[in-house]
Amino acid sequence: MSTSRTSDRSLSRLTPWVVVAGLVLGVLGVITALDNDPLASLLTRYIVVGLVCLAVGYWLFTKGSGRLGVLVALTGAAWYIPELQDSNQGLLVGLAIMFEGVFRATFAHSVLAYPDGRIRPHFGAWLVGAGYVLTLVGGLARALTYQPYYWESCECPRNSLAVWHTESVYNAVNDTYLLLGLVLGVALLVPLALKLSPENRDGASAVPVWAAIAGTTMIIISAILREALDLSEGGLVFWLWVEGIGISIAVISFLILGSRQRFAEVRSPAGSIADPSPSPP
Repeated sequence: MSTSRTSDRSLSRLTPWVVVAGLVLGVLGVITALDNDPLASLLTRYIVVGLVCLAVGYWLFTKGSGRLGVLVALTGAAWYIPELQDSNQGLLVGLAIMFEGVFRATFAHSVLAYPDGRIRPHFGAWLVGAGYVLTLVGGLARALTYQPYYWESCECPRNSLAVWHTESVYNAVNDTYLLLGLVLGVALLVPLALKLSPENRDGASAVPVWAAIAGTTMIIISAILREALDLSEGGLVFWLWVEGIGISIAVISFLILGSRQRFAEVRSPAGSIADPSPSPP
């Protein structure tokens, strides 16, 4: 138990730093976006969803969550990364492409880790682990192959990490990445459904679990339609907002965890829950 509590305290101390890092990434992302004349609705989405995650993560930290708060804050910080793909710094562009999907991985980790930051049901750790592997390994593969300025006429930001110049190679990598991400996203609904059982949430409220199921479903539908349909600008904006609202609904629902005492009440016995290390979607 002492080891578990020490780990919780260490994670808790990281939360404010993650929030600060997230705010820095957010400012950099907004500056980058403003240089590219963004739609006001998408810029608002970008700012608001990230701030919601950072704020809730910090609030959880103040209420005594050593694990859940930092995961939610990480989701907020990672949410700001994709916009940096439009930077004029080639290395930053490559890194943003590589880590583009991290927020989905930390989101999945967060919702499965409710209420005390430890994943349950236990097999959810394998799903989360697969998500992190896909996000990092698949993201690296995408970063190494994404150079659209070699196969089309565009004023695209230069990607300093890219080494392959062929469109077919990138398409093969990207299609595989998206398909596996979709499979993992759908699979996430299984442990979430099992989490409705009181023993998989230590008797804590089921409201955040229902919110996570609803939010995950919205994210999946948004991703499918954005890839499958030739959407108008308005349609694309709408479905991007659906994704952002899905994340926000799930994250805001964590506010139901009201006090430091509540976290103490739901903490699991030592050694009873698998504590996966970086193991997302």
